[in-house]
Amino acid sequence: MRRIFVIMSGVLILILAISGGGHSAIANKIMRNDNNGSMAQNQKPFSSVQAGGSKTGNQPGDNSNNGSLVPIQVQDLTHVTAISSGNGDQNGNLGNSAAYALKSDGSVWAWGNNAFGQLGNNSTVNSSIPVQVSGLSGITAIAAGYEAGYAVKSNDTVWAWGKNESGQLGDNSTLNSNIPVLVSGLTGVTTIAGGYEAAYALKSDGSVWAWGNNKYGQLGKDSGAGSLVPAQISGLDNVIKIAIAGRTTYALESDGTVWTWGERPTNQTWYGTTNSHVPMPIPGLTGITTIAAGGSSGYALKNDGTVWAWGCGGEGELGGSANIEKPPVQIQGLSGIADIAARGEGGYAFKHDGTVWAWGGLFGGNLGNNSTNGSAVPIQISELTNARNIASADYDSYDLKTDGTVWAWGGNPSGQLGNAVDGNAVN
Repeated sequence: MRRIFVIMSGVLILILAISGGGHSAIANKIMRNDNNGSMAQNQKPFSSVQAGGSKTGNQPGDNSNNGSLVPIQVQDLTHVTAISSGNGDQNGNLGNSAAYALKSDGSVWAWGNNAFGQLGNNSTVNSSIPVQVSGLSGITAIAAGYEAGYAVKSNDTVWAWGKNESGQLGDNSTLNSNIPVLVSGLTGVTTIAGGYEAAYALKSDGSVWAWGNNKYGQLGKDSGAGSLVPAQISGLDNVIKIAIAGRTTYALESDGTVWTWGERPTNQTWYGTTNSHVPMPIPGLTGITTIAAGGSSGYALKNDGTVWAWGCGGEGELGGSANIEKPPVQIQGLSGIADIAARGEGGYAFKHDGTVWAWGGLFGGNLGNNSTNGSAVPIQISELTNARNIASADYDSYDLKTDGTVWAWGGNPSGQLGNAVDGNAVN
């Protein structure tokens, strides 16, 4: 996605040339341990962002109204065990994203845009500092969708709040809600994920359930009709993780294969010529241990520590490969990888030695390394250390550090950096 920012007499003019969809967020079930309070199930602790380097321009850290090119700490958040972030609408609206944090006490906190009640605090007023989501306790997992939030309780039920025009809250209605509502008929849920006007639940038996919009086949069924309540997706067994990029969904099965359905990924001839309304395997992917997705690209980590990518490559999303017409390609220069994360225009890889590597964003940067320049090949991000996870929307990224604090960088039009400042990004 190409972004041009022009400052004229204190007014910021934003011109967007949009390519690809948005980013989705995934949450894994939290399980208790004796040493660290809680950790995400199947999630390895890995290293990522540290507030380091210098800021460019007038950044939020010095009380200005701009974004930040380096990570800055989100206010008043400690003992965080999981993070998630979601975009606004598909038309490149910078201001509609929100972020979520799950604390070790089972409470959920949110900040950013609140136009549809996606902060879940019985309000529609934006917040530039984290506010507690109303009525939630004993939460074990969180996820963000487009202008909506989701949470799994310790009794394995699912709760949702925010925008609901396509039934993505799963409560058998199309009414928005600024407080959490119970998703109908779901029990035994371990993992949730939010996409564009649709949401997904992974149950302990490995089955996947979906609800919301089905225009592009997001619900994994032949019928074009959407669903206001969860329905099981046929043909998927023993799923262990879900990843979403806008209207395209990916599922990792326990045998190491990856399946996809929904909107056809950009330029993927192996997908066919139309959207797929039923899950289909991605060719050439075996021995996969985890997956990630963002924008119009997908990523897979193999059991040999290599990373593979497919989809749009126009902004370096494929890590230097210009091959966007064939099955997944290996991202060169990456080995010994422990985990991966995706952003709207690229990805992050976390090595066992604690270093973080990033690629993509050729037209926008925002890799967290104090630069507006992206990279077509993976580069080490020295500003990112001691992190457990990274969550990203198209214009904002968040780092959960091993000490339970959260750090953010990118745009800040509706307070997405969580530092008590609203403004516009200059990067």
